[in-house]
Amino acid sequence: MGAPGNTCQDAGRYHAHRELQWILFTHGDEAGKKASLAAVKAAIHLPKVEIKVCTLEAGQDPDSFVRDFGAKALEEKIENAVDLFEYYIKQTTQNIEGFQKLEVIEKEIFPWLKELTDSMKRDFLLYRISEVSGIRLASL
Repeated sequence: MGAPGNTCQDAGRYHAHRELQWILFTHGDEAGKKASLAAVKAAIHLPKVEIKVCTLEAGQDPDSFVRDFGAKALEEKIENAVDLFEYYIKQTTQNIEGFQKLEVIEKEIFPWLKELTDSMKRDFLLYRISEVSGIRLASL
C-alpha cells in the first residue's frame, strides 16, 4: 500500500496495467463459431483484455460440466483454453487448403481486422493469422 492519499492512485495504476481475462464457453459448432466472431469484433476494441475460448461437449454448459465431471475438470479445461483470435482463425480456416484458405481469410477475417485503428495491434494480428493459418505473412 502507498502512503495515505496515494492509495487510490497506486491502486488505479496497478489496475491500469493489469490484464483482464475472460473465458468464452462454446461447443465448437456453427453457433459457437458465430459467437466467437461476435466476440472477436468486440475484443479488437478492448484494451488489455485477454479472451480465451473453452470448448465443452455438446449439450454442456459450465454448470452441467461441473456436475458431471467436477470442478477440477473444468479448471483443467479453462487452463487449456485457446486464445480467441487463434480459435477463430482455426475455426474459419479448418479443412480448407491452398488458395481457398487465403480467400476465406480475406472474406471472413480481414473485414474486422480493417476496423482496427491501432496499426501495431493490426500488425500483430496479421502475424498471428500467418502463424495459425500457415500462410506466409507476405502473402497476407
